[in-house]
Amino acid sequence: MGHERSTRSEGGETLDGRIDVLCIGDRSSSGAISEAAKDVDAPISVAWTTDHRRIRTVAEARTIDCVVIDGSLSEHTHEQVRQIEALPVVLYTETDPANVSDELLAVVDTLVDRGDPDDTAPFLIEKVVGLVSEREEKSEYALAQALARVDDDAACEGHQFLVEPDGTICWASDPFETVFPVDAAADSGGFYERLVALLGDRPSAIRTVTRAQRGVDATSETVVEVPADDETRHFSHSAHELPDSVGSLRLEVFRDVTPQVQREARLELLDLLVEQAQDGLYTLDENGVIDFCNESFAEMLGYERTEIIGRHASKTLAEGELEKGQQTLRHLERTDEESATVDMTFLDREGNRLEVSIHYTLLPSEDGSYAGLMGVVRDITERKERERALEQYQTLVESAGDPMYVLDDEGRIELLNEPMASFFGREKDAVVGERINELLPEAGGERGDRALKSILGDESRTFESFESWLADANGTQRLYEVTVGVIEDDGEFVGSVGTLRDITERERRREELDLLRQVFARVLRHNLRSELSIIMGNTEVVMEELDGPSRELAGTVLERGRRLEETARKARAIESVLDSEAVRTTQCVEQVVDRAVTAVRDEHPDAVIETDGSSSLSVRAHPNLVVAVENLVDNAVEHGEALATCDARVEVERDRDGVSLSVVDGGPGLPECERKALNQESETPLEHGSGLGLWLVNWIVERSGGALGFDHTDGRTTVRIELDGDAESGPD
Repeated sequence: MGHERSTRSEGGETLDGRIDVLCIGDRSSSGAISEAAKDVDAPISVAWTTDHRRIRTVAEARTIDCVVIDGSLSEHTHEQVRQIEALPVVLYTETDPANVSDELLAVVDTLVDRGDPDDTAPFLIEKVVGLVSEREEKSEYALAQALARVDDDAACEGHQFLVEPDGTICWASDPFETVFPVDAAADSGGFYERLVALLGDRPSAIRTVTRAQRGVDATSETVVEVPADDETRHFSHSAHELPDSVGSLRLEVFRDVTPQVQREARLELLDLLVEQAQDGLYTLDENGVIDFCNESFAEMLGYERTEIIGRHASKTLAEGELEKGQQTLRHLERTDEESATVDMTFLDREGNRLEVSIHYTLLPSEDGSYAGLMGVVRDITERKERERALEQYQTLVESAGDPMYVLDDEGRIELLNEPMASFFGREKDAVVGERINELLPEAGGERGDRALKSILGDESRTFESFESWLADANGTQRLYEVTVGVIEDDGEFVGSVGTLRDITERERRREELDLLRQVFARVLRHNLRSELSIIMGNTEVVMEELDGPSRELAGTVLERGRRLEETARKARAIESVLDSEAVRTTQCVEQVVDRAVTAVRDEHPDAVIETDGSSSLSVRAHPNLVVAVENLVDNAVEHGEALATCDARVEVERDRDGVSLSVVDGGPGLPECERKALNQESETPLEHGSGLGLWLVNWIVERSGGALGFDHTDGRTTVRIELDGDAESGPD
């Protein structure tokens, strides 16, 4: 706009010495005005328009110093004149001043009676020259006074605006639109109105402008944000009141401080990043003393910042780590590298080792010499523990005797041992990265996939085993027990591990043993029993015909036959127990004991057997529990020694964990070889049991979920069966 003129010299004249006048009217007095303009020293240029509505448009299109309104008045003339703020306005009219509206009089500087233009035109020109000179002298003087009130920096670097209270700009060091990003909303109105329009929805900035207009905190400097197309610009604003002698003018100074504000914001952001960084940050001076650290570094070591700043770095390092740090420093000084990363071990406040990775950067002085180090510290204790666990895991895999492999989550081989590589007929390194399903036979790969899906679908399981016939690199088919397990990290599936155990020979032996057992059982059931029946029957017939020593010999044969028959019976009982499932039933202890004692009394009519204990207890046991009790009682009667009042006693009592059933006799106790055989669950040529009865008892108790115990104290031998009691058993 043409209001903010900066082309006046200190004497108040325009640089080119010309005054540009815009006349608005019917042009009837144009000739007189033009002639009168020729008679003054200052060259005057006169432009005309006959349309009051075009006052602002014409004024903006030309450089205008003064406006003359000539001719008849429109009722909206004052509105048009108000739009050309900051220019002197002369009303040149024949209308009586009393009939001129107050609104129009408020916006003009003076009024000249038109009368006869030939007579009044020179006076009009004189008024125009006077008004222009007065306005410019006032602006120049106000500017000088304003600049005297502000510091040198503001005067040199800032943009100054000499503004009247209503926002009229009397003088500006730079045009408003070149200082601020003017848009349509800020392209009209007074100085303050235009600023407020620029600030948009920034209440704090608008408050600053409003307070400046009212003169509140006039000299205080405030940063105002002004929105622009590409970025927000920041201006430092200060308002300066001028002396009363120059009127109510105010000097508004704006300095563009956008670069400073951005720089400060970056520094604040850097400070924030340093303090809130999860990594520890610290610096050492040239002597190795910690002269700065952030909270993360201090917390890492268990100190307050004030406690650790000023300490020598060696006080925070584990033994031998100082030399490692100094080697890194020497490496940086000898090479062109500016930084290096090294793993080190710190000691926290309690003396615990803390494994960290440090990124060191040299800090040079102004002359380029060494001035210290900056370290960025990351706690890698967990990473190191994982690495050690991985090394141990790798050692375990590589040292396993069976073929073993580790897969990633896509089924590719990450690790395998030599037996596994030999199975594939490949070198280890050549196999890593390949899919396991492309190396194993199709059936084995599919079965492994099903096992993994089964495990992943059941949180309670971590592995699954299955048997599969697989062909090795030579095409040899062998039976393997394949075990597949999942590898998880924080509950997420990350891979799997598998082992192959060759069970071909084991399965062959199992089949052979099963066949032998079937043959043995068939012999016991049929051949041995039939043959013994014939032998014992014939022996009884022969005994009737013999007497003396011959009869005794025949009796011995008959007795041995009965023992063999009993052994066969026990063997058949063992077969029945081993072939049965480990199913437990609820049984009344009293009934079990009565049946067992009755069976023994039938075999030994003269035996005295006592029972003692609760009659209301029940247990959960194998259905053949009565066979086990019968064997223990029979053994006590036949092989033990009598007690004071009986040959054997059966005692039943409830204990804290269940029910205890004991068979007591006066014998010497179980031989050591019998105990070893039972503990080893197998017999050796040198350590074998004297009979099958104890083995039968042992296997029945095992399948009952119980425990078998022996005790020999004070001449008494006790064999104890401990079983789980039934929840519905009555009290003792």
